[in-house]
Formats: sequence, C-alpha cells, structure tokens
Amino acid sequence: MVPSGDWGFRSDYEAELQRRRREHLDQIKREEKAELIANETDREIARLLREREAEQSRDQELDRLLDFSRQYQASTAKRLMGERVSKAYARAATQGNRSALEALDREMARANEEEEFTMLATMMVLNGTI
Repeated sequence: MVPSGDWGFRSDYEAELQRRRREHLDQIKREEKAELIANETDREIARLLREREAEQSRDQELDRLLDFSRQYQASTAKRLMGERVSKAYARAATQGNRSALEALDREMARANEEEEFTMLATMMVLNGTI
C-alpha cells in the first residue's frame, strides 16, 4: 500500500536517500577491502567485479527511480521539490529511458542539497550563529 499525499512522497524519497547512503558506504568498504589483496591478478579481478557490481547497482537504482516517478503524480514533485524536479519527473515517467532517469536523479539530488543548505542556514540563524 502506498502512503497518500505529500507524506508518501517524502517518506519514500527519504527511504531511498537512506538506502543510497548505506549502499555508498558498503561500496567504499568493499573497495578498501579489495585494495588489500596482495596478488596483483586477484586485485585486478576484484576491481573488475566491483565495476560490474557498481554498474548493476546503478541500473537497479534507476529502475527504482522509474518506479518512484510513476508512482507519484508530477504535481506532488512540483509542490515539494520545485519546477525543475517536476519537469525531470514528468520526462522520466513518460520516457522511462536511462537519460531521463539520470536527469531526474541529478535534479532530485540538487533539490535535496538545496533543502539541506536551507535547513542548516535556518538553524544557524535561530541559534544566533549568523
């Protein structure tokens, strides 16, 4: 069951951000572990496997983003994240190709960074540090 309204969009988006952060940290740990392999051939094989895993992970991420874009109406994206995300969202939902999904991913990341900056600036103003 999909939560309704803005809460559903926000909840799913935040869950996706958390999942991405965990996956990124896991990837870093795997890379560090692979770099410790003494045998050069084994280390190269591990590097190639990591690259393949990263590509497969990115494809899965884009598939989830496509599902996400189709799950919510564009008006929700526009109201919560702005015009640029809304346009990228509509394009991804209709085209469903990798280019459109990557553009949506970039726009959502940009909007999230702007939101985090605004929250930090507001906290600094409220705390009197600015």
